[in-house]
Amino acid sequence: MPQTVDIDAILKLSVEQRLKLLEAIWDSLAEDDADIPVDPAVLAEMRRRSQWARDNPDKLISHDEMKARIRNLM
Repeated sequence: MPQTVDIDAILKLSVEQRLKLLEAIWDSLAEDDADIPVDPAVLAEMRRRSQWARDNPDKLISHDEMKARIRNLM
């Protein structure tokens, strides 16, 4: 039996509730090991950035440092 989604009900949810729903949907895709298509331009950019990181390890910062820098911008 096909399932339906009540878009109007989803739009009535708070932003926080919609984000939680979105996270649950995203997690379900990961659990299903879904073959999620990636735009070739996005994939190329991911590869370019990955190569840059391998070529420039001295320019990388930790996740904690990144969070601290972002907090200082606020």
